[in-house]
Amino acid sequence: QEPPHPSVACRGPSSSTYWHRFSSSAPAAPSAAPPASAAPYSAAAPPDTGPWSPPLQQHAAQGTATLEARLRQLEALVEQQAQQLHSWESSMAVVRRDSSRIVTVAQYNILASYLGKNTQPWFLYGAEITCDQRVAVFKKFGERDANGKPANAWPMYAEGILTPAQILEVSRRDEDFKWPSRKVRLVDQIRQLDADVLSLVELDEKEYFHQCLLDEWDMVFHKRPRAESLDGCGVFWRRSKFSLLAQHAIDFVDGSDD
Repeated sequence: QEPPHPSVACRGPSSSTYWHRFSSSAPAAPSAAPPASAAPYSAAAPPDTGPWSPPLQQHAAQGTATLEARLRQLEALVEQQAQQLHSWESSMAVVRRDSSRIVTVAQYNILASYLGKNTQPWFLYGAEITCDQRVAVFKKFGERDANGKPANAWPMYAEGILTPAQILEVSRRDEDFKWPSRKVRLVDQIRQLDADVLSLVELDEKEYFHQCLLDEWDMVFHKRPRAESLDGCGVFWRRSKFSLLAQHAIDFVDGSDD
C-alpha cells in the first residue's frame, strides 16, 4: 500500500488557496491548476526601494521639514525687522539731538472778543462783494454827522450797495463770530500750530487762553496803549524749551492811539 503523501496548502499573494502534494520517493501526481483569478506565486525578491517607513512617519518627516523651512523664514523676517528698528533708533537719536536747536514761531491775530462782528465793513463774509462794492461800503461807513459820530450803522452803510439777500447772509454769518464758540475753535487752532513761541494779537481774554494753554506754555501780556481798548499782545513760550529771564514791553503808537 502506498504510503500517504504529505500535502500542504499554499496561499499566494491573492486570496485563493490551492493544494500541492509531493513525495520524497515518487513524483507527485499533477495537481490541479490554480484558479484563473489567483496570481502566480513568485519567489523573486522585490526591488530595493530603500528603507521602508510607515506612512505616518513619512508624513511626520514632511511636516517637520515644512516647519523648519517656515522657522527659517520667520528668523529672516525678525532679522530684517531688527535692522529696520536699529535704523529708526539711529534716526530718532539725531532728532533728539537736534530738537533743542529747532524753534517754531507763530503770530496769530485772534480778533478781540468785543471786535468780532461780521457786519463790520472789513469782514462781510457771505456777501461775496467786489472791490468796488467794498470801497463804497467803507465810504458810507466813514460818514459822520454834525457831532462827529458815525452817521450810518449796520445795515444802513450797506444799503443801496449790497442786495437784500447779501445783507441777510452777512447777518446770518455773524453767528460764526460769537465768542463762546469762537474761543474754543481758536484754542484748537493754536494747538494745531504747536509753536514753541507764539504771539497772539488783539488778545483781550488773556486769562482764558492762559488757563487753556498752561499745560505747555507760559506767557506775558501787554495791553494796547489806547485807553478804551481792552486788548493787547500776548507772548507764549513752550516751557520745556524756554524760561523767562526778563521782559520789556514797547508801545507802538499810531494816530488813533493818541
